[in-house]
Amino acid sequence: MTGAHAPFQPETLVFLDAGGDVVGMTMAKPGDVLAKAGRCLRDATAHPMYGRPGPPSRVRVASPELAAVLRTSHPALEVVCAPTPEIDAMLATVAELIEKDAGAKPSYLAPDIDEAAVASFFHASASLFRAKPWESVPDRDSTFSVTIA
Repeated sequence: MTGAHAPFQPETLVFLDAGGDVVGMTMAKPGDVLAKAGRCLRDATAHPMYGRPGPPSRVRVASPELAAVLRTSHPALEVVCAPTPEIDAMLATVAELIEKDAGAKPSYLAPDIDEAAVASFFHASASLFRAKPWESVPDRDSTFSVTIA
């Protein structure tokens, strides 16, 4: 990643269910992902990306440092430190998909959305941006909503 700061490659923490489906993940600057691990697991079990919510009784992680963090943040959870070949399988699948799509023309459109619909959305968004309704909000604790027909 780049920006105003020096470029860096973010670290990613991924939680998979027993079937190998991704149920939660987070990314952070190098060295910061462990601090997010306990919350990421809590979020993944409460609101999984896939599957039904519910805390596991046991997790397996490859990193002793990650195991220590999870044991501290989830004391009732059995945390086993052992190899995680499921992560390698997931990464291989992602690499295959990236390679397969490498030659494809990128599109930001869903299959059922055409260019005219996206152009209309951006036109409306530009009008909203020029109106700056957020400048009318008195403080950070106030909320407002926008309804689009």
